[in-house]
Amino acid sequence: MVNSKKTKKEIITRAEKIAAAHEKKFKGCGQCTFMAIIDALRWGGIELISKETEEKLFPGISMLTAGVCMSGEGTCGAVASSAMALGLALGPPIDSIDMSAARRTAAAIRGSLMAKYDNEIWLHPVQRRPA
Repeated sequence: MVNSKKTKKEIITRAEKIAAAHEKKFKGCGQCTFMAIIDALRWGGIELISKETEEKLFPGISMLTAGVCMSGEGTCGAVASSAMALGLALGPPIDSIDMSAARRTAAAIRGSLMAKYDNEIWLHPVQRRPA
């Protein structure tokens, strides 16, 4: 990762630990995942958004939980909020006209994020959390 004080693996491991702690406190997959990624990157030396902005986004991101507004329909909140956090880190700036770069970034995020979701959460939902 560019400008990171920690390795990619260290940041991912930290995000997993933070997400587990957040899930006990906040319960929702959307906000727990988003905050874990943002906080782990911040710990690793990459400040995507301020703590103040994170707190302002929390209510909206909470509505991504359980397939949008806890409906059980739509995209998993953890997937949607992960894509948002990773988009903040890797997506094109607002003044970018290079849509091919945006598509490449989206493909990279989609490929890694969805592979992990498909293999670890969707295919093995019972195993994802210890009893």
